[in-house]
Amino acid sequence: MMDKYQCLMKQMKAMFFNFSDFRSNIKSTSIDIFLCSSSFEDRCFVIPNQLEDLNFSKSYIFFNENEVKNIRSNATKIDDILKKQSVLVPLNSSDAILNYVKIIKVLNEIIKDNENPNILIDTTTFTHETLLVLIRLLENKKSQLGDIFISYVGAKDYSVREEKDEDKWLSKGVDEIRTVIGYPGFTDPTKENHLIILFGFEYDRTIKIIEEYEYDSISLGFGNQPIQDNHMKINYERHKKLLERYPEASAFNFSLIDPLESKNQLLNYIKEADISEDNIVIAPMNNKISTIGASLAAISNENIQLAYAKASLYNTDGYSSSSDKVYFFKIIFD
Repeated sequence: MMDKYQCLMKQMKAMFFNFSDFRSNIKSTSIDIFLCSSSFEDRCFVIPNQLEDLNFSKSYIFFNENEVKNIRSNATKIDDILKKQSVLVPLNSSDAILNYVKIIKVLNEIIKDNENPNILIDTTTFTHETLLVLIRLLENKKSQLGDIFISYVGAKDYSVREEKDEDKWLSKGVDEIRTVIGYPGFTDPTKENHLIILFGFEYDRTIKIIEEYEYDSISLGFGNQPIQDNHMKINYERHKKLLERYPEASAFNFSLIDPLESKNQLLNYIKEADISEDNIVIAPMNNKISTIGASLAAISNENIQLAYAKASLYNTDGYSSSSDKVYFFKIIFD
C-alpha cells in the first residue's frame, strides 16, 4: 500500500518548457520590455542567456545594492549578456518604501515611452516582496499595458553543499516582518486574526513568523505540485513537523506550478474554512509561482493582507542549482 507521500507524488504534473520551446514562445509574443533581477544565485543568468540575441525596446535589471557584493556585479553581467539598451535599477532590501517608488518610476517610464507594451518578467531571483509589489503595480496600470508574461527557472536542487536533507537550508533568522506595500488588507480589531503560510523549505523562519504574529488560528499550506521530485520529500517532512509543533493548525494544499490554481485554491480555502470574516494575513514562503498566486488572490480579495519576512542571512555559497526548464505564463488580471 502506498503511503501518503507516495500518493502525493502521483498527483504531480508539469507545465514547463525546455529552453528551445521557451525561446520560440518569446519570439511569437513580440515582447517590448524585459524585467529581471540580479541575485547571488547563478539562476539569475539563465533566462537572460536565452534572450541575448532577441530585440526588446529596453530591459530593466533590478538588484539590491545593500546586499552581498556579487549581486551588483551580477547585475552588470546581465547587462553585458543582453547587449541592448538596459537600465540598472538599484534597490535596498531594507527600504520597502524607496523600492516601491523606484518601481513606480520604472513603470511610468515604460508607459511614457511605449504604447501598450508587452512585458516579460523573469521572476526567478526577485525577492518575494519586490515581486509582489511589481505585480500589484502592474495590475494598477494594466489599462496602459499590453500582455504581461512571467517566466521562472526553478531550482534543480537547494542548499547544494549539504548532502543530508535535514541539513539543507536557504536562509536563517528574520530581521523584520512587514506588510507588503500594496496589500494592506482590512483589519478589524473586533475580529479574529488568521495567519496563512504558504510553506516551503524554511522551517525555522516559518516558526519565527508564527511566533511574531498574534493569531487566533493558523493554516499551513503544503505545495503538493513541486517542480522537482526531490523537493517534495523535504517539504513534506518539514510541513509534517510543523503540524506536530502546532497541532491546532489547519492544513491545505496549493499549487507550485500554476499561479491561477494557487490563487483559486487560496480563495476557495478561505471560503470553505469559514474564515472569510477574519483578519487574514498570508505569508508566501514558497516559490515565485505560488507567490504570484498569493498576489492574485489578494488583488481579487482586498481584505487579504500579505506579509514578508526579511531574512537575516541567505545561503549565498550554495543556495541552489538551476533546472533546465522554464515556466512561461501570461498573467490575466480580473
